[in-house]
Amino acid sequence: MKAYQLKIQIQDSHPPIWRRLIVPAGLSFSQLSILLNEAMGWCGYHLSSFEFFHQKIRIEEEVDEFDDWSWDEYELLEAGETLIDEFLNDEKWFTYTYDFGDDWRHRVTIEKVLTDYKYNYAQIIKYKGDTPYEDCGGIYGYYELLEILDDQKHPEYEQMKEWTENHFTEKFDVERVNGRLKQLYLSDKVSDPMTQNEIYEEIMRKSCPFKRIRVEEELPFIDEKAPYWDETKVYEDMKKMTLRDILKEYSKNELVEIIKNLHLSGYSNLRKEKLLDRMCVDLLDRDVMRKAFRFLSEAELKFLEQEDEFLEINALSMEYDTLFDMGYAYCESNWPMEIMYVPKEVKAAFRANCDEEWKKGALRDKEFLMYLNCTAELYGICPIHKALELYQRDCGGVVNEFGVIGFCETVPENKKIFVIQEGKLILRMLTQENLVRDISAMHKNFDYYEPTTEEMQLLGKKGYLPFSRELNDLKKFFRKYGEETEEDAEDLCKRVQFLVRIGEQIDGIMEMLDECYLGFGDVVQNKRRLDELMKKLFLVIQTTRTFLLRGHSPQEVMPEITKIVQKKEQQEKVIPFPKKK
Repeated sequence: MKAYQLKIQIQDSHPPIWRRLIVPAGLSFSQLSILLNEAMGWCGYHLSSFEFFHQKIRIEEEVDEFDDWSWDEYELLEAGETLIDEFLNDEKWFTYTYDFGDDWRHRVTIEKVLTDYKYNYAQIIKYKGDTPYEDCGGIYGYYELLEILDDQKHPEYEQMKEWTENHFTEKFDVERVNGRLKQLYLSDKVSDPMTQNEIYEEIMRKSCPFKRIRVEEELPFIDEKAPYWDETKVYEDMKKMTLRDILKEYSKNELVEIIKNLHLSGYSNLRKEKLLDRMCVDLLDRDVMRKAFRFLSEAELKFLEQEDEFLEINALSMEYDTLFDMGYAYCESNWPMEIMYVPKEVKAAFRANCDEEWKKGALRDKEFLMYLNCTAELYGICPIHKALELYQRDCGGVVNEFGVIGFCETVPENKKIFVIQEGKLILRMLTQENLVRDISAMHKNFDYYEPTTEEMQLLGKKGYLPFSRELNDLKKFFRKYGEETEEDAEDLCKRVQFLVRIGEQIDGIMEMLDECYLGFGDVVQNKRRLDELMKKLFLVIQTTRTFLLRGHSPQEVMPEITKIVQKKEQQEKVIPFPKKK
């Protein structure tokens, strides 16, 4: 049986909350929304929608013909009468939004199209994370709720505790969920298009499985005579696209984000058409383009210098993200490859505006930004002058602290992993008040670790602290005793690494593994494997460079740590002599 392997991830969830779900072909989008709700753990009583960004199509329940979505150029389709096969064969991802109030947005990646699936029902083959509480205010409200529940002194603690205890959200149980999904098998019976509510009512009334939907013979968006991938036509169609055509593919919110990143002004209150007209001029302007292209990758620069407007790239590659993020490039997917296109007018403007002198300056800017990012990544919190000290040691040049602040104001937010507060670089993921306080308090006990030039270059290349031998051993353990792919095992190790770097103890790390590591249950039940895991975690803790120790690992500063602990113990033992009245 034909089926689709999907990965459904709640956007902005950290650590990621996701499910890997296989669904049979032949479903309507109303049926798919029920399966997605079951898989994620949602109750399903809120409204939902599907959005296919590249085709500019939105799929909803019971579409009102008088709804006017023309402003964002999306076409609306009925979920109950639209089959998933019309889209999932050719697309590589789409967005599923549940509960328009809380706005739970899911990125659904179509990982595989299966031709030999043995079952006529959906099933979860892998997952991470429990279901968040519904009606809590979306993903950010959820994290705020968790912070309250983690602090018994919080004024809202008792109220929120009572609310969650009486809440209908269940702890995610994959076996129970798969049992429900099995009951929703796709039968051979045929029905007229049904809305999600009608399907739910039939399930409640008759415990009926899904019925195949009777659709019109001529389905939209399908040309039976057309080949699966007509490469010639794809190239011909893209070659006709101008910069304006490319920008039209972006939503208004995405265009606004580009404007913000380029620090452009004069766009407020413009409707999309006027906004597009203005951007087509500004993005080709000499000063704007030189600013936008300062942080292009080497691969992007090389491609812009070539005459050909087309380039075949790996769909998972991030080397060309800046061109896409700034609105200069378009792509068509032929998974796992993509054809990237940059119009001639952009390439001509690049050659006219970005000369060799500019390229040298852009290279210096990228190197300087890399040192700022690397310093923040290494220490977590450090004064600007420390970053300058490392940069000037390796690269020379004279820059003062005010120059750093001015430089950072011109850098797009998505290129910086830090914020500047009170003359310090602070890693953005550490900006919670308690983390900043705890790390700063420990810093005074240690000198800064002095990385070599080679270490800084490697850190800049990877974008995160390179794995130690001990962390790589842990990754092998995850691969061996869990259903973890290479990518998932590496992601799991990054989580362990981060927890160690902020000073989390074994208990906290084990709690995270219990939530995210699929093989955790089997490991815990096997004493030998559990002992092996604990030994590996202990070695990782000892050898990982931490924020608390100013970039040192515990084993490097063990004598200093011992002194601090002894001093603290002595202070706790001292009983002050009572003062005379």
